[in-house]
Amino acid sequence: MNQYPANGYVELATEILAALRLPLEHATATTIVPETEVIPVDPEGVATVLKRLGDLCDAGGEGWAVCAYLRDPIRVPADLGRLRHPTSAELVAGEKSLHVRFHGCHWSLVTYREQPSEESVTFDDSLLGRDGRERVRYRVCHRLELTDTHRELRPYAARFAGFQ
Repeated sequence: MNQYPANGYVELATEILAALRLPLEHATATTIVPETEVIPVDPEGVATVLKRLGDLCDAGGEGWAVCAYLRDPIRVPADLGRLRHPTSAELVAGEKSLHVRFHGCHWSLVTYREQPSEESVTFDDSLLGRDGRERVRYRVCHRLELTDTHRELRPYAARFAGFQ
């Protein structure tokens, strides 16, 4: 069994990705750091949530949003004007992602940023979108976790990274 030094995350991830025949060009020695903000449900809170989403769009961001009064998710910024009371949204602009969730009595706004790290590795992953036509990209951060018999590279954080 190979033994990896404490800072051997990138080497281990590279070895695993190569064994799975997955592209290595997007693997980086970074971690994903969340910053959470709780916004109350009142007119000022709604304005704050919409402003945060608009600010990220103004910075070149893109993403999706779901509203209770709309049947299908909308694309942002293209349909930003239709957004009144988001229940869920994810936007990205560069190395920054904003995830919005409505919890009935408040919204949680979580901003994710990547930072250099020697203890984790982050790489791209994608999922088939709800419409079945478009792929949604995420940056998924993995770190080594010790078990009784071995070490496992496990995901522990992810951020929206756009569309494919």
